[in-house]
Amino acid sequence: MGSNIGFALMLTTLAGLSTTIGGAMGVLVRKPGPSFMALTLGFSAGVMILVSFVELLQAGIEGVGFAPAPIYAATGNRRKAFLWPFFSGAAEPIGAGLAAVVLLPFLNEAVLGYVLAAVAGIMVFISLDELIPVARSFGKEHLSIVGVVVGMIVMALSLWMLQ
Repeated sequence: MGSNIGFALMLTTLAGLSTTIGGAMGVLVRKPGPSFMALTLGFSAGVMILVSFVELLQAGIEGVGFAPAPIYAATGNRRKAFLWPFFSGAAEPIGAGLAAVVLLPFLNEAVLGYVLAAVAGIMVFISLDELIPVARSFGKEHLSIVGVVVGMIVMALSLWMLQ
């Protein structure tokens, strides 16, 4: 299990970089309208739901595995719209490193399974309770679900390419 820590930290760093890139893309859209907001929030939910069910929950059940909310539209501040996703993305590898330091003495397949299952549950809850309802509130209900499906497809292809 120890040999996977470096790989897990690398993947977490890539996930954090993806959060930063997503924030930068959000800054590029000058006036995000309801369609853009519905699609991107749905996309985020789709990614989180697919990762939760396909990767995290599956690994949690097996007991083995490895481990940006729309700021510009809300504030109109391009600097904040870039910096918050950047800090969020930077926190991912830092959090993973701290979790490794704290959990490593206790880490076994059962503990890892419980942690991954808990993370999957939290991500699904956030997606279904927050992201999808907010995406639908922009009045573009079908577009938000298109975003969910596209997010799932992109994430599935990404996971397939990693294997």
